[in-house]
Amino acid sequence: MRLAALFALLLLSTAPATSQAAPAPAERIEIPIYQTRFSNGVIRYWIRVGIDGAAPVEVMLDTGSVGMHLLPGAQPHAAPHGRPVRASYGSGVELIGEAAPTELTLDPRIKVTAEVDWTREARCIEERPECPARDVPIADYRIGGGPRRGFQAILGIGTRRGAADNPLARTATGAWIVVLPAPDDTGPGKLIVNATPADRERFAVQVRLQRQAAQGDYWWDNTIPVCLSRDDQPPLCGPAMLDTGAPNLRFTSDKEPDQAAWPDGARVTLAYGPADHPALRQTFVVGKGPGARVEFGRKMRAATWAGLNAGALPFQGLAVYYDVKQGVIGLTPRETFAVP
Repeated sequence: MRLAALFALLLLSTAPATSQAAPAPAERIEIPIYQTRFSNGVIRYWIRVGIDGAAPVEVMLDTGSVGMHLLPGAQPHAAPHGRPVRASYGSGVELIGEAAPTELTLDPRIKVTAEVDWTREARCIEERPECPARDVPIADYRIGGGPRRGFQAILGIGTRRGAADNPLARTATGAWIVVLPAPDDTGPGKLIVNATPADRERFAVQVRLQRQAAQGDYWWDNTIPVCLSRDDQPPLCGPAMLDTGAPNLRFTSDKEPDQAAWPDGARVTLAYGPADHPALRQTFVVGKGPGARVEFGRKMRAATWAGLNAGALPFQGLAVYYDVKQGVIGLTPRETFAVP
């Protein structure tokens, strides 16, 4: 089935007027997004979050996963009893713990209660025995880095159903915008919470997502239509995820693509939208700059999809809108919302 048939641009509509007074709009709040470059050149993005009233901790921000997970070093008190959960990541790491209602302070003006995973164990899944958690005690394990180098909490803000809650889905509008800092920026980017209808109108591409479940606001956010191409090679087209937690682009399939077709120095274009009518394009040089490598691999047995994990690279050129109430992801040039 063609991608163009699976995804449609969202048509904006105006609600009819009523005689009842409209409720006060939710406050639009901008939360700083910071970046840290590790010794291997990988950039990770993070925000500060308070947990059960304690002082804020640095939390890795990940659009490629769902849910808040706290390693023991980020837990402000003894872990509560809750629902057993497991969450696995593309790196092969599996976090194991219990999910329990927890108050999260995203900003002094935004407090939400969500089910958070109080992690007690990090290990490797069977298919990735060499994962970053291998032979690392939980006290030393860190997310997004190496032993004792990285983060003790991760916040996944994807729109799918996760082992733990995405707290942004519990905010007033259920809509937010991610504007990452550019790699050479000295100041932060911004996470815009309670994005407004006026914000949404500024997005050039709006992709309606497919529902993941019959009940609840859960959507397949790994289905953005994207083509990866260079002048002298046929394009690779398929569903894509925009993933701030992935260091490079990675194309997975049931067969091995020709990796030699995408060598360092090749000039490559990412086109967003249906293959026969892309609305936005982004060009990069393979191997030049953070996130600009193209990797290939076979789909893991536990994976629910195959396609392109575009990593954090798209965010260098795009601002991205997420709306769990409407099931929409929007894309527009980053300059539309970039920090002055």
